[in-house]
Amino acid sequence: MTTPPVLPDEVASAPRRRYDLGAGTAGLVFIAAGAAFLLDRLEAIQLREGAVLPAVVVGLGLALVMSSIQRHRGE
Repeated sequence: MTTPPVLPDEVASAPRRRYDLGAGTAGLVFIAAGAAFLLDRLEAIQLREGAVLPAVVVGLGLALVMSSIQRHRGE
């Protein structure tokens, strides 16, 4: 069963999805942490274990703050 093609009027009237800044920031933190761990494993960089966890916690805290600001503004 195929779906009918989307007409321009239907596209214009479709509800827009809002971007969740907190979730986006948290996603970027996890991507950066994963990339850093991969580069460390490939010996492209050398990570100190004591510096990784605080950086992740700061990034997640930033994500929570951004998310609460967005909810407070009612977006």
